[in-house]
Amino acid sequence: MRFAVFPAMLALLLSGCAALQAPRVDSTTLYLLDAQPAAAAPRPPRDLAVRLHDAALAESRDVVAVFDGTRVQPLFALYRRTLAADAEVALKNDMPVIRWQQALHRALADFSTRAQEFGNLNTADEFRQWELGADG
Repeated sequence: MRFAVFPAMLALLLSGCAALQAPRVDSTTLYLLDAQPAAAAPRPPRDLAVRLHDAALAESRDVVAVFDGTRVQPLFALYRRTLAADAEVALKNDMPVIRWQQALHRALADFSTRAQEFGNLNTADEFRQWELGADG
């Protein structure tokens, strides 16, 4: 498997596709992994990329997002590098990420047994509670 990891990669994709021209991405890079900022999931699964890649291959899809058992987590996704033109069109049309993925017939990687790894931290209290749990 060959992929490059970019924090908030889709934001880069949808802002002129700068990530696709970065030096770390070469012609052998097949997929780009979108890993969300810490507030969205402070400790995403270590096997996130591998499981997304496995789902992409099993389903023959260019986009795979996480399903946490309750909802789709569209900002945890793996994208085939060749989607740059599609990303530009989505940006021009002001298309939300989840709709863009749906239009591309994304596959879902099942993380329903590990939904807690995709919990959001939105308030100061949620951050404090997470820190207590992470350190304790």
